[in-house]
Amino acid sequence: MKSKNSLTFKNRLVDAWIAEFLFVIKVVPYDSGYYAEFSVNSFSEFYINGGGPSQNKPLPLVWLDFNAHAEGSSAVLEWITGTEINTDFFEVERLIKSEDRSQLYKGIGKVDAAGNSTEQNRYRFIEESADFEPIAYYRVKQVDMDGKYTYSKVKSVSFSSKSEYIVYPNPMHNSLTLSFRGLYDKNELEVQVFDIQGIKRFTKKITLNRVDKIDLTSDFEPLTSGMYMMKISAQDNTETIKIEKW
Repeated sequence: MKSKNSLTFKNRLVDAWIAEFLFVIKVVPYDSGYYAEFSVNSFSEFYINGGGPSQNKPLPLVWLDFNAHAEGSSAVLEWITGTEINTDFFEVERLIKSEDRSQLYKGIGKVDAAGNSTEQNRYRFIEESADFEPIAYYRVKQVDMDGKYTYSKVKSVSFSSKSEYIVYPNPMHNSLTLSFRGLYDKNELEVQVFDIQGIKRFTKKITLNRVDKIDLTSDFEPLTSGMYMMKISAQDNTETIKIEKW
């Protein structure tokens, strides 16, 4: 038996060490899971798990790396796993700010997992037109075939947007505002909104007259929930923004 800082290691099986805490652990919430911290003098491979009947059952998946970065207006997420046991799929989630200022993660796409593998597996997911906020936060949810799941670390992506237009909140529900800057020398702004089939749902022309934002709530009110593309034109300047309505 080895003991240091109230953390005891017992060798119950050949080549298997079991860690037992000899004190009350304060569980710290982190998203939908928890974490515990302790110091070590050196490091080698180990597993944290529920033990199972043989007390040496490894985790269904080992996260090796997870990175996220911007490529233009897109967010590129890449991750690497080690051992995978009965893994089903990965769900990419993005932090969404709702109108009541609460925050939640919402799934934006899925990637099939390897299932069973002892080799490194590389995965990649791209969210296009992801720069509707200056900074986006992502995590990856790994789901097993039995429905159990784990989360990756949270990664952020920063967009150095040169856009003259900002639409908020996005996703929207009961209200929507379009703000703009540097357009006082242009007389008129045209807003066109299309659904995902490419059908134009409405057109709105605005005389700027030194205003810096307009309310589009009433224009979106008749539209059903879904994805829309907003095309904004002011003389020789045209930009398209993806909008989601709940």
